[in-house]
Amino acid sequence: VKYESKTLACLSEPIANKTLSPQDRLMIQDDVAALCNADHQSFVDYFKLLLSYKDEDNFTVWKSIASTMGGLSSLIEYTGYYDLFN
Repeated sequence: VKYESKTLACLSEPIANKTLSPQDRLMIQDDVAALCNADHQSFVDYFKLLLSYKDEDNFTVWKSIASTMGGLSSLIEYTGYYDLFN
């Protein structure tokens, strides 16, 4: 599922206040991450979305986010952006 930037902005509150189920919160961030990795969505959208997860308490959701961030870290490790990323 490709989410438009406006749609992601509307999903921010239900993610942050956990109105959405853990499964939905997991799938939304996972879908956006996959689209970013395939160059079909901007990582700016993904990072903005991640702000909604600051109070996330579900292990599976955090595990997926950590995996995505680890993959991104590996991609930019030898670029001039790595220090900014860390």
